[in-house]
Amino acid sequence: MAEATPSESSRKVLISGVSKGLGRALALELADRGHTIIGCSRDQTKLDSLQAELSKTSLNNHFLFKVDVRCNKNVQEFAQIVAKNKLVPDILGIIVNMSSGAGRSAHEDFAPYCSSKWAVEGLSKCIGKGLPKGMAIVALNPGSINTDMLVLCCGDLAAQYLSPQKWAIKAATMILNLTSKDNGESLTVNNPSELSAA
Repeated sequence: MAEATPSESSRKVLISGVSKGLGRALALELADRGHTIIGCSRDQTKLDSLQAELSKTSLNNHFLFKVDVRCNKNVQEFAQIVAKNKLVPDILGIIVNMSSGAGRSAHEDFAPYCSSKWAVEGLSKCIGKGLPKGMAIVALNPGSINTDMLVLCCGDLAAQYLSPQKWAIKAATMILNLTSKDNGESLTVNNPSELSAA
């Protein structure tokens, strides 16, 4: 991996769930491109591992915090730390909520998961209607990616799909190019039927 150097176009990007899967892959890809990562996760051991990996590939100082986003108090404390240390992310302007194809179609075997992703889609559209000019929120479907979750659902078939690392290359480019014109959109990074062999 080429060593990234900070530049004037470097952005601060906040990613929750940064310790594994898509969040980790996206953090590494954006850091490799010279951006500063502000990340959170519930797993301190995985955060420490990510911090070490980020330090090897990036000259930027990255900020990783143990936060349980299910706890309002944790989120409030995290927000205060971010503001106090002048770490307010540049991506605000753009808020990216992770959705799923399951948030756009119904699957009887995954009703709770579908419901939560339909909520992400609806919430993103509702918030988008009230955002100040210059800001945007999008619901982003990553497509089918070979993550732990897909392995649980599909077993060995998951290996046919893109790895989080390959996905992150596409996703980072797409996310960095979002503008306020994308406000309220439901977007997809990867065609769900696109296999890693393609």
